[in-house]
Order: sequence, then structure tokens, then C-alpha cells
Amino acid sequence: MKILDGQMGKQCSEAEYRKYTHKRCSQCLCVKSVGLFYKTMTSTARGWAWHSHCIECRRGQCRLYAAGNRERRNARLRAWRKKNPDAARLHDKNGKLKMKYGLSIADVEAMRTKQFGKCAICNKSTSRLFIDHCHTMGHVRALICQTCNTFLGWYEKKADTILKFQAYIDAHQKK
Repeated sequence: MKILDGQMGKQCSEAEYRKYTHKRCSQCLCVKSVGLFYKTMTSTARGWAWHSHCIECRRGQCRLYAAGNRERRNARLRAWRKKNPDAARLHDKNGKLKMKYGLSIADVEAMRTKQFGKCAICNKSTSRLFIDHCHTMGHVRALICQTCNTFLGWYEKKADTILKFQAYIDAHQKK
């Protein structure tokens, strides 16, 4: 284990710098894997370096800044959203997918490719596929069309009624 401590990596080459596997956080003073540090752009010959604070400490600093500078931060974010509406929409969509299903946009596209753009139930090809998930366990099952999604939602609530529907249709079938 090769630990990067303080300013030791300031003047070393790219190859030498990459040999470091751990780094000491200058805020919490813990030795952590370099994977737990953000990369930052620098004016050194290398052009980048691991940040001096670990990700956990940086997030804490961001939370403190946000709490103390709410209006300034919100104004900056509103301006960015106004300037970059497409990126903001994509960011929102990715966040909703991650929060609700634990998926990214790339994960959904991989599912769509795996299913050849077809509904997993009726095998109908459509551009609008919905993420089907188990409401009790929470796991994602597949992508399905709107008709199957609506019916499946109804079926999960009233599974015992389906057999009664079939009996009704059979009883009133014209021969």
C-alpha cells in the first residue's frame, strides 16, 4: 500500500502518481483508497490530481454551504437550468429513475435493446415501454406496453376476479 500524504505527489510524473493506492484526507485525516477521492483539474504538468478531501468530507462541506447559502445556491441552479433545459430534463429523468427503480437511463436502454423494443408480455413493438416492477418487493421485472401495464396493475389488485370474468364469458357465450 503506497500512501499519498500532503504535497508528496505535487511534482511526480503521471506513472509515479498512479502508483499511489491510498491517500490521507486533509480534513478527517483518515487514510482511504484513492477511489474515494474526486479528481480535480490542476495547473501541474500532469493536469489533474486527487482532491485533498475525501468524497464524504466534500459532501459534508457542500451540505454546509447549501444550508448557509440557500438563496445564492438556488439562484445559481435556476440560472443553470434555464440555460441548459435539455441537460436539466435529462438530469431530472435520471434522478427519478435512480430513486424509484435504482436504474440509470443506460440500464433502461439496455433492457429495451435486450427486449428488441417489444413488450415483455404481448411482444408488441412500441416506442413507449414502461418499467414494470413488483410493488411488494420493489424489484424491476421488465419493460411492458401501456395496455399490459394497465391490465397488470389491475390484475395484481384483483387476481381472484379474473376467474369470475372467464366464468361469466363462458356462461354467456352464444353458440
